[in-house]
Amino acid sequence: MKQARLLIGILVFVIFSLLVLRFGPSDVSASSANQELPGGFNIYLPIVMKPAENIPTPSPDPIRAKNYVQTISSGGVTVEIERVLFGEKNYLENRWGIDYDVTPVMQDKIALVEFMFRITNSNNFPVQLFKDDFIAVFSSEQVNFSDYHWYPNDTWGGPDDFDHEIMPGATVADGVWVGLINTSWNGFNSISLKIPHFFNADTYYTVVPAKYISIDVTNWGFEPLP
Repeated sequence: MKQARLLIGILVFVIFSLLVLRFGPSDVSASSANQELPGGFNIYLPIVMKPAENIPTPSPDPIRAKNYVQTISSGGVTVEIERVLFGEKNYLENRWGIDYDVTPVMQDKIALVEFMFRITNSNNFPVQLFKDDFIAVFSSEQVNFSDYHWYPNDTWGGPDDFDHEIMPGATVADGVWVGLINTSWNGFNSISLKIPHFFNADTYYTVVPAKYISIDVTNWGFEPLP
C-alpha cells in the first residue's frame, strides 16, 4: 500500500512538472495582470511576448489601440513604442469610469492619446534623455509632451521613470497620456513622433540624435493588451 501511494505521488509530481514546462509559471499572471487599469495607466507588455502578427479587432466604438507599434535601434539604444491607444475623451471617461478633467491640461481636450514606451540601453555607460522633448503631430495639431510633465498636469505613469539615467544593460518602461483640442479622435490617419536624443549621462555627449518617425493608424481596430 505504501509503495502504491509513493508511485501515485511520483506520478502526480511528474505530471505537474510537465505542465509547468509546457505552459510556464507566468501564463495566468500575465493574462490577468496586463489589463487596462482605471484611469488609463497600464501594466506594461511582456518583453518576450511578441506576436508574429497583430490583427486588430474591428470596433464600432470611438477607440483604437495597437501593441508593438514600432522599434527603433541606434547607437546601442533601443526604443520600443509598445502600445498606442487613442479615442474620444467622453467615451474613454465612461469606459473607465473616471474624470480626466481633474488634470487641468485635459479640461479642454476632445480626444486622448496614450503612448507606452520601453527603452533598452546596450551600451557600457549610462544614457539619458529629456522626456519633455517628445513631440507628436496629429493632422496639423502639434502636441508638446512638456505640457504633460509637471504637477498638476503630470500624466506620465509607468513602472519606471524616464527622468532618470538608464544604466548599462537596463530596460525601463514609461508612458504618457496627451490630449487633442482641435482634432477629433478619428481626424488623423497618421501620427508623426519625435523621439528625443540620448546622451551619455557621464559626459553629456550625444549618443543617439533625435529620431522622427511616422505611425500609420489608417486600418487600426482595437487590440487589447495580451
